[in-house]
Amino acid sequence: MKNYSFKNENVEIYLDEGVVFVVFAENARITAEKANIIVSERLKVCNGRSYPTLADCRKGSNMDQASRAIFASEDAVKNVVAGALLIDNAIQRMLINAYLWFGSPKVPNQVFTSERKALEWLQLFKYSLN
Repeated sequence: MKNYSFKNENVEIYLDEGVVFVVFAENARITAEKANIIVSERLKVCNGRSYPTLADCRKGSNMDQASRAIFASEDAVKNVVAGALLIDNAIQRMLINAYLWFGSPKVPNQVFTSERKALEWLQLFKYSLN
């Protein structure tokens, strides 16, 4: 059976080798409405199972405060056992680390600049699959 995947002008979401990838498009501007769509589509990709998740933010997505609140909600982390955030610059790292520090994530999260290292870290959480 082929896995469900989703792609629009803001994001691509797919499952590959036991990891859910959420890849933000270049300069995507994420609003609350778009964040709700992303959460809903990620849940469809998960199909009721839990996975480690990699959010690739290297292309410079921009999120408003309402969308960040949605991504920090219980629904947003449903079926996520751990989250790796992939970034490529110091400003993103500073903003995301502050968000994680003050947001009290409900699942383990870590920020990476290397996709290989992010995927290695997420491998530690594959045992949590149901």
